[in-house]
Parts: sequence; structure tokens; C-alpha cells
Amino acid sequence: MEKFKLLKLGKPATLLLEDGTVFRGKSFSNPQTVTGEIVFNTGMTGYQEIFTDPSYNEQLVVLTYPEIGNTGTNLDDYESLKIQAKGIILKNLSNAYSNFRAMRSLLSFLKRHKVVEIHDIDTRALVLHIRNNKTMLAVISNETYNLTFKEAKATIKYGKHTLNSNLASRVSTSLDYYQWMQPLNRKLKFGYSIIRSFNSAINKKLHTSKKLRIIVLDLGVKFNILRYLKSFECEVIIVNYKSTYQQVMKFHPDGIVISNGPGDPAKINRVVVRVNKFINKKIPILGICLGHQILARCFEAKTFKLKFGHRGLNHPVGINKRMEITSQNHGFAVNFEFLKSNKFYANHLNLNDGTLAGISSQNFPLISVQYHPEGSPGPHDSNYLFKYWVYIIYKSKSS
Repeated sequence: MEKFKLLKLGKPATLLLEDGTVFRGKSFSNPQTVTGEIVFNTGMTGYQEIFTDPSYNEQLVVLTYPEIGNTGTNLDDYESLKIQAKGIILKNLSNAYSNFRAMRSLLSFLKRHKVVEIHDIDTRALVLHIRNNKTMLAVISNETYNLTFKEAKATIKYGKHTLNSNLASRVSTSLDYYQWMQPLNRKLKFGYSIIRSFNSAINKKLHTSKKLRIIVLDLGVKFNILRYLKSFECEVIIVNYKSTYQQVMKFHPDGIVISNGPGDPAKINRVVVRVNKFINKKIPILGICLGHQILARCFEAKTFKLKFGHRGLNHPVGINKRMEITSQNHGFAVNFEFLKSNKFYANHLNLNDGTLAGISSQNFPLISVQYHPEGSPGPHDSNYLFKYWVYIIYKSKSS
């Protein structure tokens, strides 16, 4: 654990939005200028998981909670191998931290990963501006305090080009495949024991001790999704998003997970074509976040960009008098129209704006959700979904 020291104010820095709005702040980062899509997360905790979530790739993340850094960073709360956010925007950055797991300060963590931060920003005014207008591109610079829109124009143009590309290719594993071995953390040991007993009971019922083999199509998968799957004593194999139907089927999967990830689902048409083949094979499939959108697109659903997205730890979803509080991180949603002609059920609706938040099929063993059942950070209201999906796999195998 490193010793902390009080911070000075930092050097002047500028946040310039695509519409010309300017916010002045301070920064402790090494001099750099970066551009990305500016989004906000309303969570009070879990900043390390947020920053390392691959779904934030190429984005500048505003945290609405004013005090960030108080619990430091640790070795457990990574959701990928590095910080995925392009830049971090804060009100107050604390270099003093206190937590029994903490190993280093947030500032040290950001510097280690060479990610720019800007603090002393009126984040409430900034979030209101984004909410009232829309998500847009922005530039953070601690190189030039008086950065003008004219100077930033080329940087913003490059940012638009990047956002219009296939972002899943930036965060998917570079390996053809690898096996995940880590189950849930000890802090969830009670839940882990429930999961183990559930899995053993079904194995006994079906008179088999063979482990399920789960293939995860990596579009930017979070580590905690893999931990949950592993805690069902499954064999969890992660494959590159470019993996062909033949390459995946060589593993003889019992189930396939289409993971979360960054970007526009309309930019990864080749993945849709491959997933369609798994659906027609009637392999049980679980879609999470971007994976939910990919599954819907397999049935000719349309997706659309939300005005400012859903990013936070307390988003309510539900239907028919059942409600769950969920962790969410997405900027796109699925249009309802495809449900009518494809015999799908709407299992969940977002109770804030009524957008589609979960589906299941009458004809195929698949379910998908537009939220994160694994939390991390966030509540555990929806982690039963993994258990339910494992049940679908066993039911499919026994029929």
C-alpha cells in the first residue's frame, strides 16, 4: 500500500464540447489532449470497475458523485486488464484513501495507465448540459488551457471517425481463445455456495457429473460475467469476436454468451451473421447489453441511439409487478417492433423511459438483457439470471 500525500491544485486544463461549450478545470495528468464521446455515470461507488469496463472504450466518463478516490484502487476490482475510458472528468479528486483492500490512490492508478483526468469541474452543470442536449464528442486538454474550438476541430473529426468504427475490435481478446479459471470473489462466498449447490442438484437429477462448456463471444466482456459463469463449475472458454461458426462449434458448446461491449451494434454486421447460425442450431444463448442488441438484430430488430444513455447503478427494470434495480451502461436500445412478428416476450422494461430491457423467445432457448446482471459495480438483484440460464441449458440438454 502506497503512502498518500496532499495534492496541490494541479495545472490548468480545458474540457471543450462538440457544441462549443467550454469548462475550465485542473489536471494532475501528464500533458496530453484526447477526444471521445462524453457520457456520465450516476453511481456513487465502483469507480474502478467503471473505468476498466470495456464498454467505456473511446469515451470520456463524467462521474456525477462529487467525491471520487476516497477508497483508492485495489487488485480485485478490475473488469478488464486496463482502464478503458479515454478520459475521466471529476468534481473533486481525493489522493487520501481508506479501504482494507486499497493498494494505491486513484491518481496513481490513472497515471500508471496513462489516462488523462480533469477535476474541479462543475459536474452538475456539465451533466445537465448533456442531459438537455445530447451525448456528444468532447476534448480534454491539459496542454493548452485556452484551447479553442478551431484548434480542437481536427481532434473532434478524428473522434467521430473512431466512434463510427467497430469498437469491439479494440477490446476483444487478441487470442483465438483462452480458458477462464477464477470464480467469484470471497466477498460473494455465500452466493457462491448457493450457486454450487444448485448446480450439483441439477447434475444429480440428470445423473451426470460432466461440466457444462460455455463459450463467451468476447465483444468486450467484463471479468465478473466470467466469474459468475465459472462459479457454476462450468468450463468457460472465451473466443475472439472474429471467431467463425466452425471455430466455435469445434468446442462443442453447451451454451454461448454474447458479451457486453462498446459502440454501435449496427457496426458489427458480421457478428450478427455468425450468431444467427448459433440460433438456428438451437444452442442456448445469453445476450448481455451489446449482446442483447446483437441477438435482437438477428431477428431484424432496429436499434437506435439514446439521447444520453443509461449509465449508473440504480436503474429500475421490471414488468408485471416485478421490479429489479440494475447496473446499466449502454448508449443504444432495441426498437419494440420486432417482437410482434418473431414470437418474443418482453421480459423487462426500463421503468425510467420504457425502453426494452429484456427478451426471451418462444421458439429458441435464448434470453437477453439490456443491463448487467453481474453488477460490478451495482446491486445483485438480477444475478439470478445466470442460474436461470444454466437451467435453460440443462433443460435443453435433457429434452
